[in-house]
Amino acid sequence: MNYRLAFKGIGLLVLAFLWLPAAIVIPSVARFGPDILLMDWTIIYSLVQIAPCGLPLAIACAWLWRLNHRRKSVVAGILMGLTTGLAALPAGLFGPIGVAIAAGVVSLPVWIIAISLWRRQRSLY
Repeated sequence: MNYRLAFKGIGLLVLAFLWLPAAIVIPSVARFGPDILLMDWTIIYSLVQIAPCGLPLAIACAWLWRLNHRRKSVVAGILMGLTTGLAALPAGLFGPIGVAIAAGVVSLPVWIIAISLWRRQRSLY
């Protein structure tokens, strides 16, 4: 078994689940201080609920990476990740479902790019 490949897959999975909660926690901690995380445990519980909402963008970027468009994958992940993080803050008022809808809508451009590049690459062979 190729352990390097296995760790790469685990790293992608951990990154896919943790990037959106981190994008929500970092501005909150910057604004209110680190004590905000210790004051109320429901914040941690809500972060666990929205962790899967970052999967669509992470999977689309991983797909771009596997299509050998590494630079596009990184740029799309950073730009759309920032946009998703900013959209998730007001969408959080509607709960985890609002965050899931916002993350899905923001990740649509990356999916469109990935599908079009996959079709173009598939038609060349």
